[in-house]
Amino acid sequence: GERTADADLWAGLVPACRFLGLYDASVVAHERARGLDPKISTSVEHTYFQAGRYDDVARVTESPFLLAAVAAARGDEARARLILHESAELEFEGLREFFLGALVAALEDRSDDCEERARGVMERGLRDPEALYFFARVLGRSGKVDFSLDLLEQAIARGFYSIRALELDPWLEVPRRTERFRAALACAAAGRREAVTAYRAAGGPRILGVEET
Repeated sequence: GERTADADLWAGLVPACRFLGLYDASVVAHERARGLDPKISTSVEHTYFQAGRYDDVARVTESPFLLAAVAAARGDEARARLILHESAELEFEGLREFFLGALVAALEDRSDDCEERARGVMERGLRDPEALYFFARVLGRSGKVDFSLDLLEQAIARGFYSIRALELDPWLEVPRRTERFRAALACAAAGRREAVTAYRAAGGPRILGVEET
């Protein structure tokens, strides 16, 4: 029905706004979608994660990947390992299997294994900007700085302008020290400025009630 179609439209805006670093707009789009369909999946948990709103992540998701990522980002890597080992009993396929393996390897300081998992998924033609960011952060934690930067540059080239995640993610601490990272961040910042201009031109503040700056 019309309500379902409208809910789907709002849900689609959640990742679209997040990719552009428009976190507040992304959250409001989630709220509008849920207002029309209380059970709709919107991926708002990724918005909260990238914005550093870790309590909100735990409130809205049971994903072992994100819950482990939150625990690790907060410095509780023992809890992160426990969450992932408990989830490893589940069946994972495709990208999820590669990501789980890379995340566990990073947390267990098996950096070469982490890199192997990431290269395996890249060989399958990974193109999704957000997935590239997640692998980049895991590689950053493993000390594979050049590979991490390769993936970050690809993510940004594909429209990933989630500035707060790039600036604050603790697992990107080592890549952030490089000139390459600063150049990539500048590209992302320029992309986000263009996105904010387009958002305003399209009437985003009026439609969503959120002024992005």
